[in-house]
Amino acid sequence: RSMDLNDQFSVLNPEPSGRVRALMVGINYVGMSGELRGCHNDVHKMCTYLNKKGFKDHCMRLLLDDGEHEEPTKDNIIR
Repeated sequence: RSMDLNDQFSVLNPEPSGRVRALMVGINYVGMSGELRGCHNDVHKMCTYLNKKGFKDHCMRLLLDDGEHEEPTKDNIIR
């Protein structure tokens, strides 16, 4: 479906039927030839944004390849 980028956007369902949840994945590929920067920061910024929109920390799951959070593996994503 096409999307007009000028339309108002919301992360919340206009007709909620339960609790809200978010899965955020940040992969910087640390130590690899294609290493990225900023992916972890993007996830943390999005957490802050979602908190302001009413999401609670316990309803958000972060998968980061930083050694401090759950690893962003296929099993962790589909769990």
